[in-house]
Amino acid sequence: MFAENMKSTIVHNYFREKCGSGKNGWTYLSYSQFIDLIQKRFGNIEHTTSGFLGCFGRNKLNQFILGKIDQLILKQFIPNKYNYIFICVAQK
Repeated sequence: MFAENMKSTIVHNYFREKCGSGKNGWTYLSYSQFIDLIQKRFGNIEHTTSGFLGCFGRNKLNQFILGKIDQLILKQFIPNKYNYIFICVAQK
């Protein structure tokens, strides 16, 4: 079981390069890269993605509110590849 940050959108990547770990050379896998990597190594896989606006919060309260908007509204409309958190349970 694990959760990991994903590449997500151009906007997410821009802000990571300017303000986050991306400015230190950190790279993120895309949704399809995670799927390919896990399917090669595990037989039983369950996964989901989460998060679109939450990472743009400037403090914990903003992050919480934006995270709730993600969960309650945007989760229905945003494709998996545009979320920024990959959550997976995998078994050999």
